[in-house]
Amino acid sequence: MTTRKHIQLKTELPGPGSRALVARRDASMPAGFASRRPWRSNAHGAMVEDVDGNMLLDFTGGIGC
Repeated sequence: MTTRKHIQLKTELPGPGSRALVARRDASMPAGFASRRPWRSNAHGAMVEDVDGNMLLDFTGGIGC
């Protein structure tokens, strides 16, 4: 993975790949089931890449530490 040091948006947020994963999950899971959205495909440090190739800055990753 190439380390990128800045945010790069290739699609709108959420992108088409993310929307397709959410629709697939919503169609197969009961409505009351806890939801986690498919943001992450790769991560390095505080940079997160979603399934559409958008590079984002993770502001909440350290909360659980």
